[in-house]
Amino acid sequence: SIVRKCLEREPKDRYPTAQEFADDLDRWLAGEAIQARRPPAWRRLRRSVVRRRAALFSTVAALMLIIGVAVAMQALRRERETARALALWQKISPLLNDAEVYSRAGEVKQAKLRLEEGARICLEHLANGEDAHARYFLGRILRAQGKVKEARAELDRALKTQPTMSEARFERGMMLLDNYA
Repeated sequence: SIVRKCLEREPKDRYPTAQEFADDLDRWLAGEAIQARRPPAWRRLRRSVVRRRAALFSTVAALMLIIGVAVAMQALRRERETARALALWQKISPLLNDAEVYSRAGEVKQAKLRLEEGARICLEHLANGEDAHARYFLGRILRAQGKVKEARAELDRALKTQPTMSEARFERGMMLLDNYA
């Protein structure tokens, strides 16, 4: 601390006189408390930043780049998931609509075939990896087939994969209402 105070860059931070410097050395030799103290943390930090300005800026730039890449990758992943869900919906939706139309017209066999085709498409989709939307669509199809326990299990899996999926929550709520009807 004594040497550091002697070597301070700013004159106001050094010993004002040689006598004060000598007194501090005498106190140190006698094992007494000295007046020289380590600079405050904020001053040490400022000096360190000034000395290592280039390294600091390159580190900050690298961190910003890493964060930017991570955000872009997350956005790309969401975009892909949305595209996959939309493509699946475009395959499943007509089958669900047809099944409902056939069912209302009394053509149960045709309705059943459409629902089975929809279930097959969902299972093929799930063979390529877990997907909350495929689980949700499969749950809707199973519910339409009257397989309530299986439908509930698929909707629960969809919600486990994507807890904020409002469509699956709604379908699950509709199933609960069916119990009271």
